[in-house]
Amino acid sequence: MSGADPLFTQIETTGKELINRIREYGRSQKNFWQQIPYLALQADGRYGYNDQYSRAYTQGYWAIRASCVSGYSNVYDVYVDLENGELVSAHDPRKPARDEALLALVFQMSKLDAALFVRALFINSRKSTASGYNCDKQRRWRAEIQREYDLRQNSYKRSTAVDIIARRNAVAGLVD
Repeated sequence: MSGADPLFTQIETTGKELINRIREYGRSQKNFWQQIPYLALQADGRYGYNDQYSRAYTQGYWAIRASCVSGYSNVYDVYVDLENGELVSAHDPRKPARDEALLALVFQMSKLDAALFVRALFINSRKSTASGYNCDKQRRWRAEIQREYDLRQNSYKRSTAVDIIARRNAVAGLVD
């Protein structure tokens, strides 16, 4: 088979269209994605602290678990930019997510369903704080984080520059 074969061309074209639709699906949920940083803060610290939640309210990214790199539990290939729904590289959020990583999500599209995450975070944010935590201290901590990152309930604007986040990832060894 050569690249001139019509079936080859059709498959290649269909793959590119599918990747574009996956990217479009992420962007189409912008209103849901923008609710996540605030809700993640409200849910965090009730029974421990969650890296996914912290990343959402401090950096504005949501790691897509379906894209875990094989053999590693906390290494991700795709982040959703919570400001706009763009699917970006977890290694360098200044770059778009790799096409191959997006194709891996085809049979796990629920991993890109922002409404599901919003619903789960809303439920978790309403849970009581574990008995070992000081509720007043938790409220003050949330208020401080909310002010620091200018988090709002129904909209999100990143307060930390993407270049700074990318540099921090490089220092942490997350980027080649």
